[in-house]
Amino acid sequence: PGTLATAAFRRAIYGDHSYGRLLATPEQISGLTTDAVRASYEAHATADGSRLYVAGMFERDAVLDATHGAFGGWSGDERAALPPPSPTSARAIHLVSREGAEQSTLSIGLPVPHPGDGDYVALAVTNSLLGGSFYSRITLNIREDKGYTYSPRSQIVAHPGDAYWVELADVTTNVTGASMHEIFSEIDRLRAEPAADAELEGIQNYVAGSYILRHATPGGILDQLAFLDLHGLDEAWAAAYTDRVLALTTADIQRIAVDHLRPDEMTIAIVGDADAIAEEIAPYGDVIAVPSS
Repeated sequence: PGTLATAAFRRAIYGDHSYGRLLATPEQISGLTTDAVRASYEAHATADGSRLYVAGMFERDAVLDATHGAFGGWSGDERAALPPPSPTSARAIHLVSREGAEQSTLSIGLPVPHPGDGDYVALAVTNSLLGGSFYSRITLNIREDKGYTYSPRSQIVAHPGDAYWVELADVTTNVTGASMHEIFSEIDRLRAEPAADAELEGIQNYVAGSYILRHATPGGILDQLAFLDLHGLDEAWAAAYTDRVLALTTADIQRIAVDHLRPDEMTIAIVGDADAIAEEIAPYGDVIAVPSS
């Protein structure tokens, strides 16, 4: 259900762009041939645009020699640029029906600024405060207080030049509508009134600390290098990240919520028992039936 909800959500905001095609169709699978696989590999697995990242304790010249020896003959045609996406979002419910489902799987969100945008760091902190950490508002509300779900979370999913924010949750079927109400209420509350200084300070310390810990291992360094490359960012962006996080104010977070987390434009994808939840989800938008395959 999580995969089906994500597929319906991404199809809704990206349409027929490759970012919106998460799952292959039965026709594509049945029509796949070894020649098609070979052609795809030759078109995309080329030296053009590829990167090799190395982190750890090593001798630079030895690594370069080994790299040239292993990859020096790698060639291939220049890869065609991926067409840029044109994401859109509108308040509607994209519903994949699963008769008898005991849970409803929710994906609620919309396109937001990408990592190269000046608001991205503040958006990352806003996400952690709202739904992206264990002590975030939505998590405390629908998990700890209401008991509607076990593992809700929000996240920012970024592609080159593009990103979206989404709240994810598996909720008990009979509280599907109530869960949506609480999620939107928390978004509205953050837009309507600034967070307390102490709440923001705790989230800032969490985000800054997690950032430092995440990039303190060779694997984390590789992830960071790939992230910077993918989004056209430089080392100065990475070096200034924690300072930018800690400099944010409650007014900054409220502005981000107002500017970028607009409930009336949020796409909603649900995988659940359509008949059982029809009445409770009706107030949240027109329902668009989505096939499960």
